Amino acid sequence: MLGVVSEHDIVRSLAINGIGTMKMTAGQLMTRVICTVSLRTTVAQAMEQMTMGRVRHLPVMEHDTLLGMISIGDVVKACIMQTEHEVDSLKAYASGA
Repeated sequence: MLGVVSEHDIVRSLAINGIGTMKMTAGQLMTRVICTVSLRTTVAQAMEQMTMGRVRHLPVMEHDTLLGMISIGDVVKACIMQTEHEVDSLKAYASGA
């Protein structure tokens, strides 16, 4: 992977280059230093990388192969599901089930 073009890259270029941005290539706009995750990355680790890197998407890489992308929405959904599972478990424990 050579880089990622994000909304932030385009907006930054528009501020600097104005309408000339519309004629630029992905190679000219993209961020070349990117944060990635692997199949072994936990939700908490992905969330930390997104927060520290101030990014909303992370490429999932394995042995220099792009497997997919996760978004902040994916991470939030996983956190909600985990919290709901914990609440259900605590309710079952409290009710003696």
